[in-house]
Amino acid sequence: MPETLLLKKASLFPLGDIPSGADALLIRDGRIAAMGRTRALSKGLDHAIRVIDLKGRTVLPGFIDSHVHLTETGLLRQGLDLSPAGHIDEALEMLSDAFSGRSHEGFFRAHSFDPSLMREGRYPTREELDAVSSRVPIYILRRDGHSCVVNTAFLRHCSLSPETPGLELNPQTGQPSGTLRAEALERARACRHRLLNDEDRREAIRRASRQALRRGVTTLHAVCGRIEDLDLLGFLKKELPLEVVSYPNTADLATVTARGWPRMGGDILVDGSFGSHTAALKEPYADRGEERGQPYLTRRQLIGIIGPAHRAGLQVSLHAIGDRAVEELLAAFEEVFSEHPREDHRHRIEHAELLHPDQIERIARWGLTLAVQPAFEAFWGGTERMYASRLGLERVNKTNPFRELLDAGILLAGGSDSPITPVDPLAGVAAAVLHPNPQHRLSVEEAVGLFTAGGARAVFQEQDRGFLREGLRADLVVLAEDPRRVAPEKIGQIPIDMVIRGGRIAIDESEPAGGETRSDAEIPAEKK
Repeated sequence: MPETLLLKKASLFPLGDIPSGADALLIRDGRIAAMGRTRALSKGLDHAIRVIDLKGRTVLPGFIDSHVHLTETGLLRQGLDLSPAGHIDEALEMLSDAFSGRSHEGFFRAHSFDPSLMREGRYPTREELDAVSSRVPIYILRRDGHSCVVNTAFLRHCSLSPETPGLELNPQTGQPSGTLRAEALERARACRHRLLNDEDRREAIRRASRQALRRGVTTLHAVCGRIEDLDLLGFLKKELPLEVVSYPNTADLATVTARGWPRMGGDILVDGSFGSHTAALKEPYADRGEERGQPYLTRRQLIGIIGPAHRAGLQVSLHAIGDRAVEELLAAFEEVFSEHPREDHRHRIEHAELLHPDQIERIARWGLTLAVQPAFEAFWGGTERMYASRLGLERVNKTNPFRELLDAGILLAGGSDSPITPVDPLAGVAAAVLHPNPQHRLSVEEAVGLFTAGGARAVFQEQDRGFLREGLRADLVVLAEDPRRVAPEKIGQIPIDMVIRGGRIAIDESEPAGGETRSDAEIPAEKK
């Protein structure tokens, strides 16, 4: 059973129902039993409790990351990180060094490659990867997860032909360049999954969960593209250090309802990403002539996915980044809602990075939830980074308009889209507060709410977590400093001293003398 804890001399973050002047929080049976002054909470405790003097440190609800590719995050940590590379030769050298020093277990994988950051502004070619190995399949995922580059051995192993949609061809030779997008990328992902075994996946889930907990995450929403991964999550549920809310990323309603899952989707793709030029835009890309990207699904197909799930009482979630993709998705939702009204559905749009004012109004009117990733602005926002190069200086000022979305009354849930950006809610809070466009910025309290209350509401868990409130689950994070009291650029650097999940201390990085076990008679009196 969870022990009884009294956290005293705490700064309770104002997110919930906190009594005036409260500096202590009592945890019993895994839940928040009371909040108030230490002296008042100490009275009547007639059994041994553990008292932890927080010495003014800040207590928040446990963080919730609303969009994580959990298995993928763990698997990529097993591969080579190419983010330090600044030019093609450096990336190839890193590949060659790593290739000669490790087991490949059927294929070699690398991640976090960003051609826009290369001096040459491109991917390595298939021939350059063949020079690293012509025998072992090589798979390198772009930072945004919406394109990859592979060698000839991978193409051959996965039976990808030049006719595969999304397989880029060299304009001089007419042969595959090695770069894959859209359908070709999805086929490559499926092939890569076939090269893995269940123990690879189990260890990936364990590793990613442990890392998330270290960043203060006590609940995460996992997007699972394979039913087998959902089965593994169910098998591992009792040993994982945090709670996983699973989104089966499938349009197969029969499978979802047969298994009794209350939600469907999470990353059903309506389009791709800006970085890979696959997000569907109303106006052309600033750096690609007349290219606008194409929605992956027609409006009729979207209605065919959303309608049956909506009528079955499920929550449904789809990925749409560009304004044209959002428009098609909104039109599909509107048709479904007009024919079958339903209160408090909380259907989600994942990402929604480029929006127009009329789209914001319609999202609010129909009660849609947006799962947003503030860290995208830290990585790619502003006038000097990828968003600007893809969209131009006018549209870049419209990306991720968090201020307008909250002011419109839209429910926002904060996430990372890991492995696209790291699971790190404090970095997400900082990014929302420091949005490159000042008109889109949030206050610290609002930004913290994205990763606590917003995440809970997005999956109907607000009566159980996401706030500091009596009776709610004791999922808590103790920070060394109050994010409201430090410079915004320092928020992401605040140490996480303690993580409590369900009343149990899961991580304790505070000083050893921080906690003692004593009876209530031994608790020193506190001034009121």
